Amino acid sequence: MALALATAATAVAEEKTLQSPDGRMTVTVSDEGGKPAYSVSRGGVTFIEKSPLGVRLNFADLTAGLTMKACDVKAVSDEYDLMTTKQHHVVYEANEAVCQFDKDGYRMDVIFRVYDDGVAYRYYFKGATKTDFKITKDASEINIPSFKRCWGQKWTYDYSQGYREFSWSEATALEGNDSRLGNGAFAAPLLIESSLGIGYYALLTDACVDRWFSRAPVRATGDTGHFTFVPRGEKSNTLDVTTTRPLKTPWRCAIVGRLTQIAVSNLCENLSDPTMTDPSGKNWEWVKPGFSSWDWGGQQSADLKNRTDFELAKQYIDFAAAMGWQYFTLDEGWRSCTYNGSMENYVKGIIDYARQKGIGVWLWNNQSGFSNGLSGYRQMLKQFHDWGAVGAKIDFFYDGDTRGVMEKQELIVQAAAENQMMVNFHGCPTPTGLTRKWPNLVAYEAVDGNEDYFTGGWNNTGTDPGYNGMLTLMRNVVGPMDYTICE
Repeated sequence: MALALATAATAVAEEKTLQSPDGRMTVTVSDEGGKPAYSVSRGGVTFIEKSPLGVRLNFADLTAGLTMKACDVKAVSDEYDLMTTKQHHVVYEANEAVCQFDKDGYRMDVIFRVYDDGVAYRYYFKGATKTDFKITKDASEINIPSFKRCWGQKWTYDYSQGYREFSWSEATALEGNDSRLGNGAFAAPLLIESSLGIGYYALLTDACVDRWFSRAPVRATGDTGHFTFVPRGEKSNTLDVTTTRPLKTPWRCAIVGRLTQIAVSNLCENLSDPTMTDPSGKNWEWVKPGFSSWDWGGQQSADLKNRTDFELAKQYIDFAAAMGWQYFTLDEGWRSCTYNGSMENYVKGIIDYARQKGIGVWLWNNQSGFSNGLSGYRQMLKQFHDWGAVGAKIDFFYDGDTRGVMEKQELIVQAAAENQMMVNFHGCPTPTGLTRKWPNLVAYEAVDGNEDYFTGGWNNTGTDPGYNGMLTLMRNVVGPMDYTICE
């Protein structure tokens, strides 16, 4: 495995280089003029031109006036199992550099990882616990001046606008659904084609967005190929991310190579935290992804008022059994239904009937029904488990990808694991690798599904075979996808 770190001391800059294990990808980090920056070459050809690094905090501007004090390097490798993604057993190698930048007593570490299929970096702020800690601007950029075209979707809270092709002028003029982000805001991931050739595509996204930070839409702005990141701290009022120190920010990622290499990449999971110990002590053996029938489609028919009727639910269960599927999902509306005098009897009756057919039941619930933090999430999911449900489909994360949503999602998955419940997020941001840390999180929606074939395109995007093909090169790269199949 290749491992290289070179230093070139000059009058104007300190410069470090780091290579991928196969030696094909090289990252160069510098502090020229006191401004941290990096560039990336592939096969000896510069692909990502010099791009700024740094953030502004509520008490310090760490975008200029910095000096690179050290840059420690090591090889990293791991292997792990995934239950719901493209590859079951994953083995990876990478090289990592931790570059220390100082300014007036403040320290900012930039951690780089270089894999054979991509590059990622994040910021690390050490020090004693500090609760009044805000990131007010992310000055990071990914600059690809050889930009030819890109495919993406405008930012929206549930990441379900559909993907289409953009020129640079079209990309920078794109109006998103949060005016604070400015024009050119895309939901991650964003696929870029370079004019350098077929080996120079890049998929931009973020990874390991844990509960201490927010997602960051990718924004096309300025000169051709310049992309920035705009964290969404809160749904309204401010984009600042209020968090705590010590802090590791999410990874900013560029999966680089041919389309065939990007499609099979596990970079998001490789950058995620390691798998947690199963709270039940059963080594996650109870996590069993599968196919599910689903009663939502009834709301498009004349039988809207009956779509959660007990007899109708039994028909969906019978259909799942006839198809050899594993599950039935009881969708929105069940809380207003009764059977033998109560809603609880209604749910238990459906679950008991499904059990007789060898079918497990998932219960839909609006995320707003999960309240009072971890203890409240535990209480809700314990009730589902006691009724006999095997999983929860949790929908309508209307705050989008704010820090609050990231925190709520991770704590819900933790509470579900403690109750041996699987989780499927709907109306939500795209995955960032959390399925590795919590294997009971089996899927996310975050996609414009086939229901557009018969709803007429509720997001005004429509779906067609070409769109479906794009999903393998974009949405499905970053994590498991619950994609509605309709006929």
